[in-house]
Amino acid sequence: MTAHGGEAEVRAATDADIDPILALWGQAGMPADTDEARDDLARTRAHDTGLVLVAELDERVVGTVTGSWDGRRGWIMRLAVEPPARRRGVASALVAEVEARLRARGATQVNLLVFAENRDALAFWRECGYRSMAPVVLLTRRVDDPSA
Repeated sequence: MTAHGGEAEVRAATDADIDPILALWGQAGMPADTDEARDDLARTRAHDTGLVLVAELDERVVGTVTGSWDGRRGWIMRLAVEPPARRRGVASALVAEVEARLRARGATQVNLLVFAENRDALAFWRECGYRSMAPVVLLTRRVDDPSA
């Protein structure tokens, strides 16, 4: 399944898209969570088949979104669009497609996390219809490192 946003074509990511996705994350200031980013992305693609998407313009990956499905809710984990492709409908097309794919799995709600100081991202998500919930606290723990 592919979708179009402006000039961009949105499709499920393939193995060949891993390097461009990691590069987009870097351009967007979203470093990989671990040193094994390639393996992590491959595992995410295997677990949430069809929810790691890319947008192409002129046969070049210019945007990506990572969705996740926990069996009840959908999640958007990462959205990145290269600076020259911004404000051209690429991010909106990626979001619309990942939401459609999550709805098809049974999701009635999609959640995401945004750093409070990222005003551009907050504005974008609000334009997409996302609203802040009551204050929440993100707690995290590394379970792959006993010393953490």
